[in-house]
Amino acid sequence: KPDNFSLDPVTGVLSTQSILERDGQFGVSQYTIILQASDGVVNSHVINRTIYLVVRDVNDNTPRFLGVPLP
Repeated sequence: KPDNFSLDPVTGVLSTQSILERDGQFGVSQYTIILQASDGVVNSHVINRTIYLVVRDVNDNTPRFLGVPLP
């Protein structure tokens, strides 16, 4: 979604605006962010940059074993 990210125009800090989903294949989601900057004058110089962001699902839960305990 385009509103998942914001860019501070002064500091250049890129931030998330919501929790990023990891619904992709193998718990991985990819985001493509296209940034455009200009110097703001008539006939301004414009530069584009693309950021590729990969979010992976890390198993941060302790494993649980169901059934008969192992010997």
